[in-house]
Order: sequence, then C-alpha cells, then structure tokens
Amino acid sequence: MKLRDHYDWIVLGDHPGALLSASMAARLGLSVLVIPARPAQARIVSDTGQVLDFETNFLIGLRALVRSNGLLLECLRRSGMLASEEGHLIRRDDTFPQILTRETRLNLPLADDDLRIECEREFGKELFQKIGLVEALKEAEPEYLRYWFHLPDRLSLSEKKKPNRAPVPLALESLRKKLAKNRDISAPVRKTWFGSDQDSNSLARTLEFRDFENVLRAVWFSASGHINERPKLAEIFHLLVLGRGGAAFKGGISAYRAFLVQLARKSGAQIVEQAECRRIFVENGRFLGVQISNYPNMITGTGAVLGCSLAEAKERLSASGRKLFRTLKKTLKPDGWRFTIALSVHHEAIAPGITARMVWQEDAAPPIEIEIANPADYGLREPENKVIFLRTVLPYKEETLSASYQRLIATRMFRQLKDLVPFVEYHVARVYPDFREGDWYAGLLKQKTAQADMLPDDFSIYAFKSLEAIPFNLLCYSKEGVGSQSGLEGLFVATDESNPKFGTLGPTIAAVEAIAWLAHRSGLTGPFVVPSSSLPSP
Repeated sequence: MKLRDHYDWIVLGDHPGALLSASMAARLGLSVLVIPARPAQARIVSDTGQVLDFETNFLIGLRALVRSNGLLLECLRRSGMLASEEGHLIRRDDTFPQILTRETRLNLPLADDDLRIECEREFGKELFQKIGLVEALKEAEPEYLRYWFHLPDRLSLSEKKKPNRAPVPLALESLRKKLAKNRDISAPVRKTWFGSDQDSNSLARTLEFRDFENVLRAVWFSASGHINERPKLAEIFHLLVLGRGGAAFKGGISAYRAFLVQLARKSGAQIVEQAECRRIFVENGRFLGVQISNYPNMITGTGAVLGCSLAEAKERLSASGRKLFRTLKKTLKPDGWRFTIALSVHHEAIAPGITARMVWQEDAAPPIEIEIANPADYGLREPENKVIFLRTVLPYKEETLSASYQRLIATRMFRQLKDLVPFVEYHVARVYPDFREGDWYAGLLKQKTAQADMLPDDFSIYAFKSLEAIPFNLLCYSKEGVGSQSGLEGLFVATDESNPKFGTLGPTIAAVEAIAWLAHRSGLTGPFVVPSSSLPSP
C-alpha cells in the first residue's frame, strides 16, 4: 500500500469512537489514515466452540426514536450506512435491561403509558406518584434528545463564519437549570430529578424505600457501564434518557468495530493493517505527525485522534519545542475492569419474561449484567442453544488478577444466575472460562486472536501479569473525563476516557467535536457534508 506524506486526519487505534471519526472525515472529502495501536480484546471462540464477548453489546444513540434520531445513528447515516445495513445489523428490542434487585423486577419500556403501568405494578400507585419519573420524562426527555441531536448544529458555522443558532441551550448544565424551572413539571418532581444536590441515597430515604437506591444504581450501571455508589439524580435521569435511545449491534462490539473499519474504507480512508504507530510527533504543543513501522518517513497530519489510551499515546510521544509534555492531559486512572464468563444453554432454559439484558444489583456488591444472545449473531450454527454472558466490574487492584479471586467471582455470578433463571444449571452445554475445572486456566485459549502477532507474548485470557497488561477496552472509568481534547493542539481523544458519565455516547460526542474542529480548520462549515441545520428538526 502506497502512503501519502500528509493526511488531513490520522486515526491512532481501533476504539469505535475514533473509527467513527474516520468515516466522518472521509465523507467531508478529506484524506484519512487509520493506524493500529495496541489492539482491543476482541471476542473469541474457545477450542470447545464457546463464544466469549468481553464487551456489553449496547450503544447509546443507535436507536431511531419518534422524537428524533439518536446522535450515533445520525452520524452513521451521514457516514454512509445504508438503510439495508441498518435494518439488518441494529437490534432495538429489549436493549435497555430489566432492573433486578431483592425486592424489584422492573422493565423500562419506551412508551410513557407502558412505563406508568410497569411502575405502578412494581411500586404501587402512591409511591409511583412520589417518584414522578413518567411526569419528568414527558417534559424533559424531548429536551435532552433535542440537545444531543443538535450537537452538530452547535459546532457548525454559518456562511458568515459565525456559530449557528441552535434551538437548545449551549451547555448541558444550562438545560438542567431550565428544566428545574419548568412549571409544566410539579415542584416536587422538579426538585427530585433536576435539583443539583439530590442523589440516589437521599431519594431512597425520602421515599422510605431503601431498595430504590439499588434500582437507581442499576439504572446508572446499565447506561454508563461503570459503578457509582451514590449517583446524582439529575445525572441518573439524563443517563436514563440516553439509555432509552440505545440499541445493540449484531455480533457485538467487535463486529461493530469491524463494520466501522469497512465504512471508513468505503468512504475513502486508507487502513493500515500490517503496521503500528511507533512515534507521535509534537512540536511546540501542536500535533505534527506520526512514524509507523515499515515506513521510513514521518507522515504529517492536520489533526489526529486517539483510539487508544492516553497512557499508550504518552509512551509514543516525541515532543520538541517549548511545551514538551506540559499540555498533555493526565491519564485517567481506571476504577475497574470488565470480567466476563460465557455459557451456552439449551434454549428451553430461557423462560418467558426473561429479557435480552438484565442487571442485578444488591447492597454492598458490584452489579452483574446478564446478556442473552443468539449464536447465529456470532456466526455459530447452534439453533438449539442460547449464549449467556455474565459480566461484572472488578476493582482495579492487583488481587483481582489472581486465579482464586476470579474463580470466586465467576462462581458468585453463576450462583446469582441460578437464582434468577431457575434450573438453568441443568441446561448448561458449555462454560468458558470454566470455573468448575480444577485449574482455572486449564483449557484457556492459547491461540489468542486474529491479531496474535500484535499481542504481547504473555497474553492469555484473564491471565494478566499486571494491571497495565489489561486491554484498554476492558477498563472502566467513572471520574470526570478528559473530553475530546488531549491538551495538545490538533490531537483529540475519542475513547472511554473522553466522557465516562455519558456511557457509550461519550466517544461519539468526542468524535463529532473533533471532526468539527477538523472541518473548520479545512475551511468547511461543520462535521457533516450537508449541514444538519438544513434538515427538518425532529
């Protein structure tokens, strides 16, 4: 493959947020280069035929709603996703999970009337009215959806090179304050869901319903993918709105990642597969270019986006001039890492009423996510079986790397599954990794993945020698993110480190912001070929 000496946009790594920016930039008519970094831990199939998917199959903003499209779906459509691909690849049913606690079993349907019936059934009419969730959603959900749909508008310039006027506040906090003053919402409900000081614990005390705190923590985890012991109610509400606009991708996030690479290539981006980034050059605090293996010259770029961790980027950074590393933002410390086991069970084990995703939450324990998938979505011909992925988040501590600790957690997850799905243990065909064996690592896949030549020699499933060896896409962050800007001019971040509080929408937001900067730098008005302001509002 012949490479240019200069590209408008360089993508470093394979995080979906960064890969999304590749096709967006290419659709603007700009030159794009995608370069591998340390590869993500892709799904695998064991030597016994058991598929193991490490990532939750849930993408916020992928659903087309009545009031508007999700931001991610809009970006994909603008990037060239065909209607036939959308219908075949996007799974919209039962993607926001059923919430399970010791006292509650709650579905969160999209229709307001269905949600009212579900909440009254579970909590009783009096408590439901005190919670006020449906009342708040009726007025506030359209405002939040409109806010994110119009993000490209707010980042686009008019023909006079001035920002377009978007029909929503410029800042999310301003929108919350606006909703807190909305007199179409009763005062108690406004105070509960849009006050700045209310959290999950305070609402549970007000309602005199302790278990409701577990419900709220499970809702937070369902949408964000990380743990928050006492989330703010306004942030939970916002995440719930975002989560209701989520969907799944056929074959999981590994398949979605591969689709984005194909979409970028179809849009005109160059994809480097048999090379890796060796150096990222910065001069006077500004991105200059990269050096890749098997290519002798530096490749310069107008801008670049990280699809890898900030820590990995820092290892490759070669800075000169006055600012050196001073402006590079500090790497986020992970709070935990995702731990998954997979089971194949006979399809009759899945009783009516069990949804495709469930989240179990109890006092003083991390949540457990249960995802049920069809083997056919992973290319397996097992019509008689279903695949169950059990996931949780382990603390970012050395003790979690031990076989005994992992085996204990796997046993606990399976025991909880048996409580939620009676008699499932009699229908198990395979388990991987098999915590029931004498040696936890016995039978673990040594073949690695399709990117085996790019993985370290000591890599094997969960047998990490250090916390630093955990693949980037298994790490969880909950603290304030770095945003879309790395701190160096022209170098952006579109990964889970960008905006953890927005769940999987965070990297999409970062990608849109990064491409808006690139468009302006290239003399274009905004991140889409056709300004979204010329389209009818949702």
